[in-house]
Amino acid sequence: MRKDGSVKPSYLALEHLIKGEWWLPPTPLRTDSQGEIRVRGFYGDYRAILGDDEVSFAVAPDSTKATVRLGG
Repeated sequence: MRKDGSVKPSYLALEHLIKGEWWLPPTPLRTDSQGEIRVRGFYGDYRAILGDDEVSFAVAPDSTKATVRLGG
């Protein structure tokens, strides 16, 4: 951004990537017969929601697996 608060083209390009290409909308999923789901995604912060139950978790370069329990 410029000193006067106006945006530069690079700002708009980065915003397009973050809020456009890289942004993942809420995605409904179904569990398998063992009550598990497997997802692939970018490193970062995620939320899992089941009804009123919500859990936040992160996927980091040094961890490839997260265990999240919802609904009980």
